[in-house]
Amino acid sequence: MREVADVVNDYCAAWSEPDEATRQALLDNSWIEDGIYRDPTSSAVGRKALSDHIGNIHSSSPGAVVSATSGIDVHNGQIRFTWHFVDGDGQERINGTDFGELADDGRLAKIIGFFDPPPEL
Repeated sequence: MREVADVVNDYCAAWSEPDEATRQALLDNSWIEDGIYRDPTSSAVGRKALSDHIGNIHSSSPGAVVSATSGIDVHNGQIRFTWHFVDGDGQERINGTDFGELADDGRLAKIIGFFDPPPEL
């Protein structure tokens, strides 16, 4: 079983990778075949669908990078970490928090992403 930090690092690197084959290899290491991804604007079921979704983002925002901006909370097979999306011009566009579920082999089975900040009371 892989360390959670390595899984999350590969997952974030996949979001930053414009090359489809390299991105797929990163997802192979970090994402189960039928994993579920959801955020406020999109949804993908399966590794190929997630890779295609990321590829579409790179088509519309070449040079974009996603980086973790926190450590990783882990308990009972669940994780939480924060991240930011920086476009190809170096402008920070989105900050977010991902909540995830780990599969038995330590890879990601599910990510539910939220864009920050949360709504005000």
